[in-house]
Amino acid sequence: MSPYAGVTSHHLLVSPLIDRWFSELKRLKPDIRTFVILSPDHFNNGKARINTTSAGFDTCYGKIHSNKKYTETILNSMNIKDDPDAFNHEHGILDIVPFIAKYFPDAKVVAISLDQINRSNKELIRLSEILYSFMEKDEKIFLLISADFSHRCNLLETYKNDSNSLARLMKFEEQSVNGIYSDNIAALYVLFHIAQKTGRKKMYLMCNTNSFDYSKKDDKDITSYIFSFIY
Repeated sequence: MSPYAGVTSHHLLVSPLIDRWFSELKRLKPDIRTFVILSPDHFNNGKARINTTSAGFDTCYGKIHSNKKYTETILNSMNIKDDPDAFNHEHGILDIVPFIAKYFPDAKVVAISLDQINRSNKELIRLSEILYSFMEKDEKIFLLISADFSHRCNLLETYKNDSNSLARLMKFEEQSVNGIYSDNIAALYVLFHIAQKTGRKKMYLMCNTNSFDYSKKDDKDITSYIFSFIY
């Protein structure tokens, strides 16, 4: 199995699981040279519905540089401006890049934040087509979906939401993506569109857990996590 995409949390409560996910990815696909990270625009800091930047990111393991070729292609093709400020406090990116620097120190990134409220399916399809064109020519690229799942529910509701989300995730049907309980529906829409184009629609579920099962705290305000690889 050589995955071309995967889903990991950006919630550092479960940083050991994020680390385990990256360790597994290193085993499964050790030669990644570019990570395309699709994150929610959590604080609506971006100037557009889709934001990216050619700036790099400093981490405790060293600097991670942008893949400027791919970033500039997205900027030009989507007719958007380079927006480094969109990522100043974006934990969907900033909490992920240290793990990339740890496990893939020579890799570059294409950081993308996505508006979840005002998302445009037309724009997301255009982004999907651009990313697909990269992936057709570059086997050392990896699509990383930075996402958490059910939010602010009790344990029973969380289990129910995750069961529904997992069933939809395994089908890769674009029309069902809005029924998934996640903070990054826009990225999942992009993933589903690419999966349909490639025909690669198998999911390896590494782990599904939640903040209460993990920490035994806040049983009425639970966030859930799905760690998976797509191949």
